[in-house]
Amino acid sequence: MTMLRYFFEKTSDNQAYLFEGLAITTYPEYIKHQGQYPVIYLSLKDVKGVSWHECKKRLNEKIEELILNFHYLAHAIQTIHKSGYTALITGTADDATLKGSLKNLVTWLYEYHKMPVIVLIDEYDSPMIEAWNHGYYNEIAEFLRSWLGGGLKQSRI
Repeated sequence: MTMLRYFFEKTSDNQAYLFEGLAITTYPEYIKHQGQYPVIYLSLKDVKGVSWHECKKRLNEKIEELILNFHYLAHAIQTIHKSGYTALITGTADDATLKGSLKNLVTWLYEYHKMPVIVLIDEYDSPMIEAWNHGYYNEIAEFLRSWLGGGLKQSRI
């Protein structure tokens, strides 16, 4: 997953050197995409807890961290989204704001960069297994269905 991230991610540092000598550099139709897109990389391996309350707290922290990775968007966010953005980065977001956060982040990145957004999610099964083992599977399944579904089912990715 990190290799995909480094391949596609548009950064201030040119990451092309990471792919020198690799087969992909012999395919111009692929290499033209290197370093061209905003990338949301998210690992859910540490989103665990013995209760839904604890796990939700970890999710809130993960979302806050994710949004802060794109701090440069703060000045470009439309007024209508400012209060939700502030709630997300301060850890005070309500459930609706948390569930819509991935969709909003994809939208903000698309509007800022004018490019499709690549979303990479690693270890998505880790919180589900933990939830199953500790009896809050239905709660996390409902949250992830809304959060991931809203963020991944749009034309900007």
